[in-house]
Amino acid sequence: AWCLIDLDASCTMGNPAGQKITSNAYFPPEMARQELAPSAGGTPQPPVVASIGFEMWYFGCLLYQLCTLDG
Repeated sequence: AWCLIDLDASCTMGNPAGQKITSNAYFPPEMARQELAPSAGGTPQPPVVASIGFEMWYFGCLLYQLCTLDG
């Protein structure tokens, strides 16, 4: 079986995700809350945990970019 993964920022499911920030262009909402809360004067958010839903958001971004001309 083939597994598609970017090992640059990979982590185990259930562990904190997004610890290596290389781009903020496509953050899932939970990652944006974590990253933007301190600069907006909000309460610091707990670390985002790696989950299937978190990965599906990024997969959806990839599909969008592959299926549109301006992606």
